Amino acid sequence: MSSKSSIPFTSPRWQRLNEGCFDASDNRLTITSGPNTDWWRTSFASEPEASVNRHSGPVVYIDVPQDETHWKAGVWISGDFTERFQQATLFVGAGDYEASNDPWVKAGVELEHGIQFIGSVVANPYSDWAIQPSPLSIGPGANKLFIEIKRTGSDLVLSYTIAPANDKDAFHAKSREMTLMREVKGFLAQGHGGRQHIGLMVCGPKSEKTRAEFLGFTFETLTRSEV
Repeated sequence: MSSKSSIPFTSPRWQRLNEGCFDASDNRLTITSGPNTDWWRTSFASEPEASVNRHSGPVVYIDVPQDETHWKAGVWISGDFTERFQQATLFVGAGDYEASNDPWVKAGVELEHGIQFIGSVVANPYSDWAIQPSPLSIGPGANKLFIEIKRTGSDLVLSYTIAPANDKDAFHAKSREMTLMREVKGFLAQGHGGRQHIGLMVCGPKSEKTRAEFLGFTFETLTRSEV
């Protein structure tokens, strides 16, 4: 039987990676990044940037035991972005992801050429970027985005839904129809020492600061029959 819990942002389970400003209440977390922060990794032959391994965006995360191979995590996201590449995401890292070529994935909302996109980057080992225009505006006073990442064995499934900012029932995401973003096969096929972090990340590669708000983080362990 699955075990689902809403983890308050004031819980001591949360840890931090990289510098940033963090303002937390039980159900709400605001993260503000410093200047020119990013998560992006390229190969020696990539153009226009070769051999890049940027991992400076602030992350808050929980440790998940290595024997938990079937789980689901989700969070509501809202951000008031004005500059290119500003983003707020649900984040998963495995192994020594912050310093080596071990994998990480980020999924959320991003501004590109003045348009809001719902997208993801899978770095395994190099950044594979996939985006789609958001069907509705996401931000304060508009709509909020729910991102869900589900792990099934070595694979990940990324999905989303959108709700109006004033929807009091929005936190019951299970009752809402989810839209598939992408499937990531073999993301954790190598094990990577069993270390897996699930968290939230904000960054802005071209910005002096980037601010976003997260609400209602949930984590659920799954049985194989529920996958």
